[in-house]
Amino acid sequence: MIKGVKDTKLLVVPAELADRLKEVAVKHRVSLSAYVASILREALRAEEMGVTLGEALSLYRMMEIQRGAGVLQAPRTALQPLLSKAYREVGEELRNLWFEAGRWYGQYLKTRLGDENPIGFLEEVLRYHWNLDEVSFRGDDLELLVSLVSFTLSREGTELLSCYISGILHSLGFREEDRLILEGLAKIRFRRMPGWSLKTQ
Repeated sequence: MIKGVKDTKLLVVPAELADRLKEVAVKHRVSLSAYVASILREALRAEEMGVTLGEALSLYRMMEIQRGAGVLQAPRTALQPLLSKAYREVGEELRNLWFEAGRWYGQYLKTRLGDENPIGFLEEVLRYHWNLDEVSFRGDDLELLVSLVSFTLSREGTELLSCYISGILHSLGFREEDRLILEGLAKIRFRRMPGWSLKTQ
């Protein structure tokens, strides 16, 4: 029984899961009942926020990976005027810089994610961390079509983000074939590089 709680109910769980929970509870020096109750409270809190506990954990993991990559958050309204001014003066240099930053991030993802699908993770990162209105990665292991829509991203920002994505996917074995860029809209087609495989790189 949990200390300070009068009414309790028995929940049936698989023995293997109960054993693992007990190990963690011992590690944290709390009773198994108290540990399970705290987990269930957090699951209910997540539901009240409109997400599952699994979604909350995935977002936390994403945030940790982004932090490890040195990703910073800044207001778009403050960045866009600077990007527009710099783009007019050194546009080609900026495009190359963003492409190389993407290549580094792609290598970082391969290292951090291991066997997990980096393409799926990248799609989620773009959706949540870049505040895009629509993100779509369609295709297979040979060809990939990336579509991005943002109602607030400038033409310059759209172009630089496209260069960044192109760099990431280059590190994941895809070469850019063509792109269509408008203000807040990008469609980029990639093709798998010959002889390239995530398992062998």
